[in-house]
Amino acid sequence: MSKYDKVEFAEDENVKKYYDVIDKFLFDVLSIPVGNVAFISDRSSIFDFIPQGFERAEFLMHMIAEFNTHYNIDISDIEDGNLIKIAERIYK
Repeated sequence: MSKYDKVEFAEDENVKKYYDVIDKFLFDVLSIPVGNVAFISDRSSIFDFIPQGFERAEFLMHMIAEFNTHYNIDISDIEDGNLIKIAERIYK
């Protein structure tokens, strides 16, 4: 058996719980139709979707502004950009 026989994905239980919220905010904020494009796990981050040409800090500032505009929430304290943490904040 080779090391390539089995691929293990990170957990996605919380993604299943917040799927609709995550799908909507990734489309609203990043124009990404998640259901058709990306695997999202409980460890996924907005930083997994940094467009070419953006630096991490610049992208974070842009995302803080976008989430404030679209959802009237502040994500500046979510330093790891975790999608589940952002979804929980929106869901509240």
